Amino acid sequence: MKRPILIAAAGAFERSALRRILSDAFPSAALRDCRSQADLMQELADRFAGLVVLDDALAGAEPQSGPLGNALQRLGPRLIRLPRDTAMAGPPVGTWARDLPGLVSQALAAHARPDHLGARPPASVAEDTGPSMPLAAQTGRNHGPLADPQCLLVASSTGGPGALAQLLKTAPPDALPWVIAQHMPADGTAAFAAHLSDVSGRKVSEVSSQTRIEAGGIHVLRGGQDYELVRTPAGAVAVRPSALTPSPFHPNADRLMQSAAEANIPAMALVLSGMGEDGARGALALAAAGSPVYVQEPATCVVPGMPGAALERVPAAVRLDPSQPPPSFMRLCSLRPGRE
Repeated sequence: MKRPILIAAAGAFERSALRRILSDAFPSAALRDCRSQADLMQELADRFAGLVVLDDALAGAEPQSGPLGNALQRLGPRLIRLPRDTAMAGPPVGTWARDLPGLVSQALAAHARPDHLGARPPASVAEDTGPSMPLAAQTGRNHGPLADPQCLLVASSTGGPGALAQLLKTAPPDALPWVIAQHMPADGTAAFAAHLSDVSGRKVSEVSSQTRIEAGGIHVLRGGQDYELVRTPAGAVAVRPSALTPSPFHPNADRLMQSAAEANIPAMALVLSGMGEDGARGALALAAAGSPVYVQEPATCVVPGMPGAALERVPAAVRLDPSQPPPSFMRLCSLRPGRE
């Protein structure tokens, strides 16, 4: 059973904002609301076993030695307190949106349980630690072997094509399939796929309809459209068009990666050079599900916005130089889904 995140805030606006932030970052999380100290005490008295996100305004002047303070202390790392700046009018929603996903990931890692949020705990390693260790296993708290990734999901925008060309030249053929969300109009991705094929010597195809993802495939998603990963009735992994997200960036990498986490499809994430933050929330969702996350080293990017945002949300992600990809990345790319 999925363990919930309890949103403890007195105001309806605050609860709505926190619910939106958490549902974006953790699509599979079970969220519950708590509107008062009495409600919170009742939840804690019933042996609540999830995480508590507490707007400090709800706790008010309750002393640490009081009944509520004692109950909150017993939560340990499962309590995430959101402080208020008394000099600022209104709740600091912008700060919450920036900080809360990372705080939740840290709480999950500190209180590692495989059934929190319906997922394994996220990674907690900042550097590449070897070719045989998936990201979540590096915490030392893994509660069972992780499934090997069945595909590599790539977020790419300005500056990303050059990095992709470098990586495809060195990645092993007929192995882990790639699904590439390159920000580009619909009339540009077919030519882009042909270009990648020319410069890498690999077969690269444009995808615009439901397509099965199989070993050796390098798929560029058609521009101007969003996509999601699904399992077919036969259990195969496929990519298919989905409804457009409100984001200005399409194909949207966040949607692609979050769909893999929602469908419990083991997938590796890679966030390459680009403007904006696309890929950051998706990488966080995959990290929370125990999947490996790689981010292009910002110093090697034409535009470091996307990798920088991903590293803010997933500090544990392994940094990658496209000219010298780390051994663990190459090992994972050599996996062939379905191989015994």
